[in-house]
Amino acid sequence: MIDYDPKDWLRFIFSVHKSDTIRKLAPVLVGMAAYCLLVAYMVIEYWHPGPDSDLKNVYIMHSLLGFVISLLLVFRTNTAYDRWWEGRKAWGTLTTTPGIWPSNWPICSNPAMRNPAGFFGP
Repeated sequence: MIDYDPKDWLRFIFSVHKSDTIRKLAPVLVGMAAYCLLVAYMVIEYWHPGPDSDLKNVYIMHSLLGFVISLLLVFRTNTAYDRWWEGRKAWGTLTTTPGIWPSNWPICSNPAMRNPAGFFGP
């Protein structure tokens, strides 16, 4: 467990303790940020998109893509929960049914109890 002073929180925001993921992804993220900055600089300085350019509406494509991905994620989560619930019901049935067998065993083992007419009277 990492002990820290809650009043010195700013230092812990930027510290990476044992996270290999951030260390491995940092060069790729920095490279991707540099590439995006270069492309944005080239578009703004050299290509000068006009007011009727399709580049002005790029944010709409990102919004729609985010909406579609979120719906896909919701439906996949809902399907996974339905499958989990179906498995839980099957497991409940599987574990409950053998518990009922001992209570039914006297009925099955006694020949007189198998025939209700013979058990209850002539």
